[in-house]
Amino acid sequence: MKAQLYALSRSRFCLIFLAVTLLISVILFFDNGDVIGSRKELEEMRGQRDLAAFQERWDLREAETEEEMLAILRLRQVAAAPFQAAGGMLFLLFLLPGATLSPALGKSRGIQRELQRCGRIKPLISRMLLSWVFCLLLSTAMYLWFLHRYTDWRAAPIGQLTRNYAVLQLYVLAGVGYSYLVYVLLRKTWLAAPVMLLSEALLHRVIPGVYLFYPFELIPYYNIVSHLDTESLVAPGCPPGTFIGYCAVCAAYIILCPTLAVLIFRRREIR
Repeated sequence: MKAQLYALSRSRFCLIFLAVTLLISVILFFDNGDVIGSRKELEEMRGQRDLAAFQERWDLREAETEEEMLAILRLRQVAAAPFQAAGGMLFLLFLLPGATLSPALGKSRGIQRELQRCGRIKPLISRMLLSWVFCLLLSTAMYLWFLHRYTDWRAAPIGQLTRNYAVLQLYVLAGVGYSYLVYVLLRKTWLAAPVMLLSEALLHRVIPGVYLFYPFELIPYYNIVSHLDTESLVAPGCPPGTFIGYCAVCAAYIILCPTLAVLIFRRREIR
């Protein structure tokens, strides 16, 4: 992995590719929708409608002051952290194999020489691990920053915080395996990335029930009524069966996708 990091750092194409992908990830992460981070944002939203209508819409009838409203909203928004961080990672997960397996690295200091020296398995697995470590660090930073900026995480149950972090990291690990499998199958970034994006956006709408087997679709989207579902995957009262079911779906991706990717990669002609 040290050699691969050196090769990536020497490739202008990959550095630009990663910089653009990271920029898009940050933009997606900060697309917060109904999330409120400060009293100023709360005051701006209140200014768009009278107090009674605002309290009715956001289910804040028990709050009397702006401080109480903000405290309630920030506590509810703990449940938004996994989806926001997962959304920020989505584009990066789909494109990262294109950087680590790029043809631009193949001739002099990339995968061709590794294949001759190490065989077919180690180069692919090491790139998967490198990608996973990178995504682990970035998604953790997003998750913690969101908790610090938009939530009252100190008042949240420790079990909810820990489970939500596990939800995010299982999704990241499953996403790394899935993206490498698609890239190995299709070989080209310009083809693999659109296929994954279109599958994520359209497949579960075309085929009913497919979303039940897609990790990103199982992470609840946060909006102003999310707090009413007290037993969702990211809520404080998440039932054990719901979390175990999510773990089972992610485990299928984590085990099957890298295994199939390695088997296919061993038999593919690398050019």
